Amino acid sequence: MRFAILLVIALVLVSGCSITGKPIIDKGSDCDSLIGSLPEIIAENQERAVSVARIVDGDTIELANGDTVRFIGINTPEKDFRFYSEAKSLTKELTVGGVYLARDEVDKDQYNRLLRYVFTEDTFVNAELVRQGYAVVYEVPPNTKYASLLRCVQEDAKQNHRGIWGMQSLNNYSVSLEVNYDAPGNDLENLNGEFVKITNTGELDVWMEDWIIKDQARHTYKFGTILLKPGETLTLYTGAGSDDAIKKELYWYSEEPIWNNDGDTAFLFDSNGYVVTETSFP
Repeated sequence: MRFAILLVIALVLVSGCSITGKPIIDKGSDCDSLIGSLPEIIAENQERAVSVARIVDGDTIELANGDTVRFIGINTPEKDFRFYSEAKSLTKELTVGGVYLARDEVDKDQYNRLLRYVFTEDTFVNAELVRQGYAVVYEVPPNTKYASLLRCVQEDAKQNHRGIWGMQSLNNYSVSLEVNYDAPGNDLENLNGEFVKITNTGELDVWMEDWIIKDQARHTYKFGTILLKPGETLTLYTGAGSDDAIKKELYWYSEEPIWNNDGDTAFLFDSNGYVVTETSFP
């Protein structure tokens, strides 16, 4: 029955409308056909069910045989981040009856975790976490079989302000985000040639205390007490230096480059854990 309901919803999405009649996917895009293929994708990944022993976090589970599985293509909030508990709870709810696993090109990560797409009888779990706004897309080639589908589902979550994409931030802030991701010369030797610029493009002061900026992976920087007046720009350098609140120059103190030259996304979160803005590159 739940599979039948999912099929109906998928067909509604293909038509470009939600159940309430509001547009979800722009006509002319490939998203309608990709989302419409969800029932087929789920059905073709039903080979061998395995039991789940423990939920590590929103995007990682431990199987009954002791193997750890890291979900391909997504990142859920880390511990102490907003929506960490919601993501973990949803993963537990979806996988309690066992899961089906499908691999891509690379079998394991550097921590010896299995890299898998996770399915139940009626749900593509990786995609559902993104759809509900409890995960963001995290592409690591060559494991990109469903990357386009996941990006479409993420756009749906953004348009409908679910989870981290909630309306709260959009109503209060007007900022732009620019990443200089390719430092001159060797990135490892020129960490401060890599930086982020955050500009207050609105007409109101923006207090950034406890805001967080992060990449697609797990690099995060938490801002202290900093005020951006209308028109002001803050620069956050990747390497080391002396913070200057007057000049609006801050330093991450990372010992390695943060932003991937071949593709990455920067997310700026407010103190409540909602995305204020994000930008992908190159």
